[in-house]
Amino acid sequence: MPTRLEIRRNYDRECVKLKIWYVHRLLQTERSGFAELISTRVDIYRRTHLWRVGRHPADGQTDPAWDELVAELQALFDRHSADATTHALEEAAYALLRPTMEKRLAGERNGDLWEGAGQIIPPTPYGSFSRDYGDDRVHIHFTNMVQPRSPFWDMPGLARLLLKLLDDAERERPELELIQCGSWINNFLPFRSLFPPEWDANARVSGPAYTYGWWGQFMTHTGDFHYANGQRFRATGEFPFTCIVCSAERARIRAHVAGWLAAHED
Repeated sequence: MPTRLEIRRNYDRECVKLKIWYVHRLLQTERSGFAELISTRVDIYRRTHLWRVGRHPADGQTDPAWDELVAELQALFDRHSADATTHALEEAAYALLRPTMEKRLAGERNGDLWEGAGQIIPPTPYGSFSRDYGDDRVHIHFTNMVQPRSPFWDMPGLARLLLKLLDDAERERPELELIQCGSWINNFLPFRSLFPPEWDANARVSGPAYTYGWWGQFMTHTGDFHYANGQRFRATGEFPFTCIVCSAERARIRAHVAGWLAAHED
């Protein structure tokens, strides 16, 4: 049985290789340069020890250490430009990135970060839900905080946590009535069942990005790499699940969740 650390390392390795493959593919089809694609379209920077909350090259922040890594990665792409497959390129890129990813892992084990998906998530009373406030809406996020279990193993409990989030958001920012979530998980029926029909009716596809809203679909509930989704991605060139931005009024969501609980609890 692999340890949690072994699972995480395998996830990092396989997911980084997938992202290198994807950048290689994008370079054949898009006009953007290498530095832009590696920084804005795949989630590699946040897998390194360089990332801090509020600092990301995709948002215009500069990081000389990252720029050096990007230059080294581009040199690898140039060196393997005549290869028939991306296999050697993927392995070489992972070998280059592994030391900074290991440094990131060491920080997580020291308690600097949550050790699950490698995100900085402060403890919340909402389980796998979290939220932040925009100018005119509440943004909710969903990350499996109960690995290696599925966050959907206790759906009534999950529904109660969502109700608590809604209640606290209303108490803290009563003027923000619109609730929004942009993620691939809006395609997942157990998650969608917690929201009213308006949630789907107001849906729109998010633009491609490096965020977990796109790349979270390549992690299983145990924290390991999702091989089936990765193979599907490589075979089609399309993400298995699109990042969808859904929204609904807070009162409508609360009424729906309350009804869902009444129907599903003993």
